[in-house]
Amino acid sequence: MSTASKTTSFPTNIILTAGLSILYVVIAIWAYSLVTTYLLPQKENHSQSVTALVDGTVLINHSIWHPNYSDSYYTTLENEKYQIKQYEFFSNGISLIGEPQYFYENNQSSTRSISISSFLGKEQKPHNWYFIYNSKFHSTGYFVAYHRSSKQIIHYLGQKGFQNSVPVREEQFPIYGTALDLKSKILIVDENYYGWSTYATIPQVTSNQNFQRDDLFRDSGLLLTREGTVLQINFLTGKVTPFLERNDILDMTLSRLRKDQFPENWTTSDRDEELVVSFRTPNAVLTYGLQTEKSFQVTIPEELRTKDFTLHYFQEEELLYEVGERDPKVGKYTTDLYWSNYGGTISQFNDDQIVHYYPQDFDSIKWMLASIQPAPLTFLSFMLIAPVQEFKQAYELSTTEAVMKLFQMSLPVVALLLVISIGLLFHYRSFAKHKNVNSHWWEYGFILLMGPFAYLILRWSLKSQPELTPQTQRNNSIEILRPLLKPVS
Repeated sequence: MSTASKTTSFPTNIILTAGLSILYVVIAIWAYSLVTTYLLPQKENHSQSVTALVDGTVLINHSIWHPNYSDSYYTTLENEKYQIKQYEFFSNGISLIGEPQYFYENNQSSTRSISISSFLGKEQKPHNWYFIYNSKFHSTGYFVAYHRSSKQIIHYLGQKGFQNSVPVREEQFPIYGTALDLKSKILIVDENYYGWSTYATIPQVTSNQNFQRDDLFRDSGLLLTREGTVLQINFLTGKVTPFLERNDILDMTLSRLRKDQFPENWTTSDRDEELVVSFRTPNAVLTYGLQTEKSFQVTIPEELRTKDFTLHYFQEEELLYEVGERDPKVGKYTTDLYWSNYGGTISQFNDDQIVHYYPQDFDSIKWMLASIQPAPLTFLSFMLIAPVQEFKQAYELSTTEAVMKLFQMSLPVVALLLVISIGLLFHYRSFAKHKNVNSHWWEYGFILLMGPFAYLILRWSLKSQPELTPQTQRNNSIEILRPLLKPVS
C-alpha cells in the first residue's frame, strides 16, 4: 500500500514559504510593469507648478511627459503662452513651514533607531563630520568628527563646545528628530553653494577660500533647535553662540536673492545677488544677508500665519505667497496665491490657481496588495506598514488611529483571504488523508496565515514512496528467507 512521508522540517517549510512569497512578489511586479509599459496604452503626464519672475510676473510651468515625447513651456495666469526673455530672471521661492510641531509630528519616522547625517569636513586637517540623533519626536543630537585616514574620533561637539566624550543629554542640541532630513535645522555651505541644497560641506580655512568668501559661513554653520533658538557653531574653534536674540524661530532656509528683490535701502555693492538666510517667526519673515550682514523683515498676513508657504520677493517691495491646500476627503490639492506688501496687507488673491486630484481610494490599493500578497499575514503586513504615513498626513490622524483605520478598511479583504485559506486547508487535509499522513495542528495554522504559499510548500513536502509491486514483494521475501535457505556446511 502506498504511504507518504514528510521530507522537510517545520523551519525548512517556513524558509521555503517566505522565499516563495518573495519570489511571487517579484514576478507579480515584473509582470505588472511589463503589461502596463508595453501592452496598455500610455497616458500623457501633464504637471503644472507656479513659478515667478523677479519683475513680478507670475507664470505656470507646464511639464508634459510621455514615453514617446516630452515638452515644457510657460503660460500666464490667463493661460496665454509666455516666452522667457534673455534678460528676465526667475525668483527663488523661499519655502517655510508655519507649525513645526505639527509638521514634524506628521512626518515622524516609523523607526526608533539612531540616525546619522554626514558632512564632508574640509578643514586644514581633513575630518569627517557627523550629526547623530535619535529618530523620535523630541530628540537631541551632537556632532562628532573623525580623522579621515586613521578613522579615530577627534572630538565631539555639543552646546558647550568641543568635548572628549559624548555630551550628556542636557548638553546636546534639542531638535525634532522625525523629519526626513536635517535641511531645515542645520545650514552649512561652502563656496560651491548654488542654491539647490540647503547644506553642503563644513568650510575649509584656506587663503583661496577666504579670498572667495568673506561671510558668516566662512567657518561656521547655523542650527535651529526645537526650542526656537538659532545657534551659530564654529567648527574650527568649537564655539557655540546664539545667532539671534530670540527664541520664536519656526523655520529657516538658505537661498539667493537678486539685488532687485531687496528693499530700496539695501546695498549689495556691485553684486548681482546675495546669499541670504530667511527665518520665520509666528508673524514675520526675517531675511539676513550673509555678505552684508544686514537684515530686513516682512510681516506675514494674518490669514497665513499658521500655513506653510513659499515666499517670492519681487521688485518695488511686492511679495507673493504661494500656499498649497489639501482636501483629503475629495483628494484635491490646490495652489492659492496671495499678493502682499511688506506690511502684510493683501492686495490680490487668486484661489485654486492649480488644482490636482490625487487618488485617495485605498480600496483599490488594498485589492492590489491582495493580488501581490494573497495570504492574510503578508497582506496585513504590507497594508498596515506601507500607507500609514500617507493616511496620517491625508486624514490628520495619529499613528495608532491610522493603523486602526487601515485595519478596518482591510477587514473585507482579510475575510476573503481567510476563506480561501480555509478552503486550501481542507483540501490539504483531504490530500494528506488520502496519502495516509497524519496532519499536525501547526500545519493548519500555517496554511491559515500564509494561504497558498504554505499550501504549496506543505503539499510539495508530502513525497509518496514507490508503490510495491508483486515482483518487489516476492524479491523482498526471498531476501528475508535467504539466510534460512543457506546450505549447511
